[in-house]
Amino acid sequence: MKTIIPNLFIDNCKENLEYYRKIFGGEIKNIVPRFDEAEKIMHAELRINENCVLYFGDKLEEAPPNPNIHIFLKLATEDEIQKIYDALKNDGDVEIELGESFWGTLHAVVIDKNGITWDLDK
Repeated sequence: MKTIIPNLFIDNCKENLEYYRKIFGGEIKNIVPRFDEAEKIMHAELRINENCVLYFGDKLEEAPPNPNIHIFLKLATEDEIQKIYDALKNDGDVEIELGESFWGTLHAVVIDKNGITWDLDK
């Protein structure tokens, strides 16, 4: 296996790509419009660094949300986890406040404004 890349389907993908770019940094690439609705995005990539990529697309109307999926981010520094935590909680819901976990790491869980659950760990 080479890699696993989450493919996140959200409403208002174009504007939300910029939201995630501001939180995680990186560069938006390879935007492909949907064939049936050119104003919507079928595929786009947020390349955070050479090892971290998120794929995005506009959610199909009939697709139900899935609360069983969490995106786990293993972060490098306390500053990085604090910055991302603060940005996500700004218009999201904090499930677990940022703090020391029982396994000895700095940890938090936030559900962002699009309903995506982010497990943050340093």
